[in-house]
Amino acid sequence: MENKKTKILLVSSDNVASTMAGPGIRYFEMAKALASFFSVTLAVPNECDLKDLEFKITKYDSKFPNRILKGLITKNTVVVAQNLPPSMLFRIRQLKTIYIADLYDPSFIEVLEYAKYDSLKNQKLLYDFNLITTKLQIAGATNLVCANSRQQNLYMGILSGIRFFNPEKYKSISKIAELIPLVPFGLKKEKPGVKDFDFVERKFPGIKKEDKIIFWGGGIWNWFDALSAVKAVEIIKKDRDDIKLILKFTKTRWLTKFLNIATKIIFWTRLFFSAKVGHHMKNEYIF
Repeated sequence: MENKKTKILLVSSDNVASTMAGPGIRYFEMAKALASFFSVTLAVPNECDLKDLEFKITKYDSKFPNRILKGLITKNTVVVAQNLPPSMLFRIRQLKTIYIADLYDPSFIEVLEYAKYDSLKNQKLLYDFNLITTKLQIAGATNLVCANSRQQNLYMGILSGIRFFNPEKYKSISKIAELIPLVPFGLKKEKPGVKDFDFVERKFPGIKKEDKIIFWGGGIWNWFDALSAVKAVEIIKKDRDDIKLILKFTKTRWLTKFLNIATKIIFWTRLFFSAKVGHHMKNEYIF
């Protein structure tokens, strides 16, 4: 039911633009979905090149987020974010604004792999910081959401550990899903449909129309293990030469190391999909 009087502020922790990573995609698609029913503002830490949107986009400075976000919080009825600093959580509590903590990225698990090769001291500091930050969001939130049932189970354990999920809370809900509802990651509703069948061959002359393509859709992060895909294709190559691997990536701290190792494994045509196909165009190139 449409209610444009309800104003919702979505705070994206990452860039939202024609080319973006997971957090940006999630908040962009969430804003699109909610804009059909509410008045939506999407706060982003970058200049956005997207036009003709159904919602308002406002830029904030990621180094000094309070300057813009505190004012936006005052103007909105509901705030949805992954992570807000203590001063903003305090302000939200003062205003009695509804804060929905989006726990779709359990960063305290992510940093275990992210910092695996750092000093043990740094690993512990990162882990403690991210776990405390997550607990802070839970404590300051009116409601919680996550992206799938496994995350739901993870957070139920955390809520029990900090006594948030207690006998009183248990009696107030009819099922666990009411405590932490699921909000899937966020993809387009439209079904993929190829509009340019020759795009890949034009972009990579080494690929023939009859070749079979394996597409790596994730980033080059050490916890995604793109090297295993490279090694697998090299094994397949011993029996057939029509298999090509395309890796889509943006620059990360592991990219140089990955390329150094990958080029030693693969001695045939190396294909790395680094062209920036905008998020709004992706469905046109899914085969």
